[in-house]
Amino acid sequence: FWLALGGALGGVFNTLVAPLLFTDPLEYPLALALFAFVATWNSRRSTDRVRLSDLVLGAAPGAVALAISLTAPRWGIDPRVLLPVAGAVCLAVAGRPVRFGLALAGLVLVGFTLPTRDGQVVHKERSFYGIHRVYWDGERLWLAHGTTVHGGQDVREPGIPLTYYHPDGPVGSLFREFYARGSDPGDARIAVVGLGTGSLIAYARPGQAWTFYELDSAVLGIAEDPVFFTFLRDALATHRTVIGDARVSLAAETELYDLIVVDAFSSDAIPVHLLTREAIELYLTHLRPGGWIAFHTSNRYADFSSVLANLARELGLSGYQGIDEAGDPASGRDPSRWALLTRNPVSIADPRWNALPSSEGRAWTDAYSSIFEVLR
Repeated sequence: FWLALGGALGGVFNTLVAPLLFTDPLEYPLALALFAFVATWNSRRSTDRVRLSDLVLGAAPGAVALAISLTAPRWGIDPRVLLPVAGAVCLAVAGRPVRFGLALAGLVLVGFTLPTRDGQVVHKERSFYGIHRVYWDGERLWLAHGTTVHGGQDVREPGIPLTYYHPDGPVGSLFREFYARGSDPGDARIAVVGLGTGSLIAYARPGQAWTFYELDSAVLGIAEDPVFFTFLRDALATHRTVIGDARVSLAAETELYDLIVVDAFSSDAIPVHLLTREAIELYLTHLRPGGWIAFHTSNRYADFSSVLANLARELGLSGYQGIDEAGDPASGRDPSRWALLTRNPVSIADPRWNALPSSEGRAWTDAYSSIFEVLR
């Protein structure tokens, strides 16, 4: 009963209360310190009673870490290099719960104040779905969710999308082929599942109508703020954003699109319910004749080509994938993987685009999926 009650209360606090109180996951170090106190209070051993020395020695590693973070830059030293010193002090007091809990909590708390490898954080916002950071590296602005970058913009060339969306990457080739099919690009209606910085709308043409389906309203606020990113402000096409789960939103609409781009990520992976047979069937009901469904499948640890190949086989679709393994850091182009499903065969004039590899596995559905099948 107590385990269930504690889990329920902890879940409510972490998912509903903490996002309103903190912009960083401060609930974790606070829980460590609280646990140490509770564990000591519940102990029957007199040696585990809280003493003043426990509080002082417990706070010492955090104080050391704070001193390092404040003074190291003056000597031209990255403060992160010296943090193991504070970590060693923390481990030295691991034998006493209160000291260890306070030491570890203090070390983590100070860690939130350290500079990131990416640059200066200029905006941080936390929602139910995670922590979004906008950071500046001196030339470019980037949007990160967790450890994953979700788009960037160079202030010197604001019209060129960066990271996975660079014109020299697979998605650039995809849009060039899409516009070269012979129909008037100005009549195209395009849907994008996942907003990010709004990078993809840099490919828009005048007269088009774009719809973004975005789960997190905090992302929309960042993408629409020209202080950070200007893709939406400078877009050549009209656009709207629908807040909510894309499948629920699409199921409630009757709009038809020439291109649907699934670019939604939960930190660094596509949500499974957007990669099932039922999801693809829903996308197909919103496609105009000859329409395409594109998927952004970049991932450090998983390869979703077999998942899409199985779905293409079962639904009688043609499947393709575009892979850019190298990228070009100097130009802001990251390695990326994209996939395409169509009712009719197409050809993309880019050697990085090829047919999806054949697969005889089981297609993912709303009732079945297995991450073990796609791990690299």
